[in-house]
Amino acid sequence: MRMKNFRKYLCLILFLFLAGIMSSCVKNLDTAGLSETVTLNFQLAGLSRVTTDAENDFENALNTLRILITDEAGVVLANSLLENVTSDSPIRIVGIPRSKIRVYAFANEESMGRNFDTESLLKDIDENTSYNIGNGNGKLEPDEILARAWDRDDQTTFFPLTLEEAIKKDEGLPMTGCYGVKKSDEYHDDGNPLDLTNEEIIEKNITIHLVRCVAKIVVNLTNNTSSSIDLNSVMFGRFFPNKVYYYRHTENDVQTPNNTELIYHNFDKVSRLLVGTNVNVLTYYLYPSSTDNNNDDYRFSIALNTTNLPAINRQYKEFFKTEDSNRTILGRNTILTVNGTINPGSFTVSSNLQVKIEDWNSKGDMDIEFN
Repeated sequence: MRMKNFRKYLCLILFLFLAGIMSSCVKNLDTAGLSETVTLNFQLAGLSRVTTDAENDFENALNTLRILITDEAGVVLANSLLENVTSDSPIRIVGIPRSKIRVYAFANEESMGRNFDTESLLKDIDENTSYNIGNGNGKLEPDEILARAWDRDDQTTFFPLTLEEAIKKDEGLPMTGCYGVKKSDEYHDDGNPLDLTNEEIIEKNITIHLVRCVAKIVVNLTNNTSSSIDLNSVMFGRFFPNKVYYYRHTENDVQTPNNTELIYHNFDKVSRLLVGTNVNVLTYYLYPSSTDNNNDDYRFSIALNTTNLPAINRQYKEFFKTEDSNRTILGRNTILTVNGTINPGSFTVSSNLQVKIEDWNSKGDMDIEFN
């Protein structure tokens, strides 16, 4: 009887001992797994919170969103392309190695005719020598990415675009964001890489502020004459750039890449302006622009071409200029509203530049006169 009880107790002790070993193994395995990688949860900011019409829906659309993650030295850790994202969509990227990381976001890259998979982006960075940044080391370093631009020879085929053209293309507006890359008020980035080396960190929440890479100009016209006006086209001065940086430059207020060309642009707009009406005749998107105030060849100016009011045709009127400065700048993610009034024998214009990164909404107007 004693031997039987002894065997019983011995089996129980052995079972508890083995169970303890198995439990320890499981804990060690779990701990080892957690210590190697981190899960990142992303929230998006910078988009309008209320969408009430097709225009707002389009301007907030994220057809694609690429999240690029590198370590502090620029080695690519993850490159994920997400589709049909909203500002409320849960974005979760798992398996990020424990290190100090930098995060880049590219929204609607296809609207610029690009594909930023790792191979293509590395090729773009390493082989580009336009700004003496390509060093061929196979890394994506902050200074290299921030110095790069959409600058293909056919870049003007993507923008400027009217609102109607852009909605029809259905590729969205290009936007970028970053975290842990470089100090920037525009991107709400303190510039410090995110440290994930602490093994207690299992998940980390990150907010990315998206900034549109284009500006928006809205043109409203009021007909104060005694008859209807047939409008054939709206013409603009020499301020349309042919390239744009991926990211906003803040040093010395640099808006345009090296060797940027500024060109004129006309929009065909066949419409009839009825007597006494105020009409939005044109809304379009263009790359950020910077003009020399000491050179009359480059001006933010507008002219009309009408069928039945030749007195005002092709007479350019300046509608936007920064006084007491060498340059006039139309930055990315800004809206410039131009209000034109057509009187018998004259056309007046005014304008108002609105800058609000958190919400892509117009807050005011600028008036213009055409004589």
